[in-house]
Amino acid sequence: MKRFSSIIWPTDFWGIMDQRQAELAKKFAQLIERELAVPFESLSFEEIWADAPPPGANGQSLPDFINPATAALAYDVYHNCDEFRAKHWEMFNHAPYTTIPNERLWAIGKKISEDERDAGFAQIEVYRRWFTDNILTGKHANALTILPLETMTPRYRDEPPTFKRPPQDGINALSLAPVLHSPILAVPSKTIFNLAVNYN
Repeated sequence: MKRFSSIIWPTDFWGIMDQRQAELAKKFAQLIERELAVPFESLSFEEIWADAPPPGANGQSLPDFINPATAALAYDVYHNCDEFRAKHWEMFNHAPYTTIPNERLWAIGKKISEDERDAGFAQIEVYRRWFTDNILTGKHANALTILPLETMTPRYRDEPPTFKRPPQDGINALSLAPVLHSPILAVPSKTIFNLAVNYN
């Protein structure tokens, strides 16, 4: 297995998280830095994009370019369930129950055309090539990127969820690895807390 060349702390992702949890996660990342003896660096993908945008970005910021592209992927989420919805209506004469996040995706997906979906995939490929050429290069060629999934808080059964998972639109913590064709490892927050607090 190839050694990690560095650790990237993407500030655009961590800036919207609970500050205390972000600090604990950063301590965890710095423990990894010491253990692996590789450099740790905070980077803003949005700033790097602004300084070196890809051809075809047309002056758009990173969020303005990529957020609509990833939203267009809801086309498949919606249309992959066309047959299921039709059969459910036929059998029960009403729409099927689904989760709140899925309802949101279906609501977006039903308004998107196949051409818009294809254009979204093309923009994601532009992002993938840009990321490889501008982030995963030099000392970051085989970087370990530390990303948050969400701020952890108590969630009670009788209260509807008010959080958004993942909290970012566009290429978020759940989609970055698949877009880059990279492996992903999720570390439970309890593990991070214990290591960050108890490490000597």
